[in-house]
Amino acid sequence: MSKTATFQPRVDRDCSITVTMCSYSVPVRFIDGRLTMHLTSDMLVAFESRREIAGHIGLADRGLEYLVLDRYLEVLLRKPGALDRSEALHQARAQGACTAEHEAFWALAKQQLGESDWTNSPPAGSSSCLAISAMPT
Repeated sequence: MSKTATFQPRVDRDCSITVTMCSYSVPVRFIDGRLTMHLTSDMLVAFESRREIAGHIGLADRGLEYLVLDRYLEVLLRKPGALDRSEALHQARAQGACTAEHEAFWALAKQQLGESDWTNSPPAGSSSCLAISAMPT
């Protein structure tokens, strides 16, 4: 039976929490809040009260980040280009988790808002694009 350590870190402005020198993403709506984290030898699970809101494979080396792109979709409703150069998008693409729907969203945003200002406001029709690609976290 593995031992469980419990932490209550604050969610930072980048939608992540830090446990044992590693960062893990959580849904945007928890920014500035505290979550209860249960860490075992191979898993980290985040809870709000008693409801599980995120789970991650535990990272072994200091300074690593485990970011899940779909946890940042709420940001895209307000600022669709915010993730263009983000680590979450980079990781999702490297792992093959960035779907055709995600890529279509960025293409639509760039087309409607132009390359220079597409980070400032969402493109028309973006909510339907996000609804297609939104997945539970």
